[in-house]
Amino acid sequence: MPCTLFVLRHDEFNLLCDKTPDIGYIVTRKIARTNSARLRRTTQDHLKLTTALSLALTHSHFLLRYQIDIRRVRCMNVTTLRMY
Repeated sequence: MPCTLFVLRHDEFNLLCDKTPDIGYIVTRKIARTNSARLRRTTQDHLKLTTALSLALTHSHFLLRYQIDIRRVRCMNVTTLRMY
């Protein structure tokens, strides 16, 4: 999908906002929404990665603690593993 891209330097953007505050408000609001959505997505990604790391470390600690052979774990389901 083709699009049009505008590039404004800082001073040009300030001049645009001074001359047409309505347009400046709309552009600033869209930038804020985009940044907010990206920050929210980054936070969710960070939470997923932190959770995955925590589970991986817990899993490896469990394997080491009970001296479980990793080759056996791949063949077992989690319910069976918890019974040991």
